[in-house]
Amino acid sequence: MTGQTKITTLQYRYGLNSKQAVYDRINGLGIIPVAKGFVSSEQLDLLDRLDKHIKLGGAIADFPKTAEIDPPALERIQQVEDQPQLDLPSIVYKLIEVIGSQKQETRSHLDKYRELEEATKEGWILPTSAIYEIIRFKPRGKEISYGCFHFSRFGKMGKEAAWKVSKIDTTESA
Repeated sequence: MTGQTKITTLQYRYGLNSKQAVYDRINGLGIIPVAKGFVSSEQLDLLDRLDKHIKLGGAIADFPKTAEIDPPALERIQQVEDQPQLDLPSIVYKLIEVIGSQKQETRSHLDKYRELEEATKEGWILPTSAIYEIIRFKPRGKEISYGCFHFSRFGKMGKEAAWKVSKIDTTESA
């Protein structure tokens, strides 16, 4: 299912102790899953922003559910509204310009390595679905390497295989 994420993977994604904590966040945001057990990429983005908000000391109740627009962007929108003589294509062009100027949070190519580093450091055991969310492929067999990380099969987590992540020593011996 393209553009959708299993709700069951969110507990591991956010490092929560229970599935109920995931559902508390979903319910607190008023999210209705797009399909049974799945959230859309937009809903996932909202949940990711909530997770950052909570990790910075915020609560679900005080989380702003809409994206905040910076004051200069509001001024540009006001300028467009103050020009009724503009034709529709000009207005659309201006809106695209304003939206494009908003800072977009982009995911760094190194984020997956940071997540694996954290899993290694914390000694987390991850299910196959969590590994897939990070590196975009499912480990198979008993052991596999990805970059400087090694995944060893470590039993099961529910219906999925569980994996212990460790870092491969990349220092050369003298």
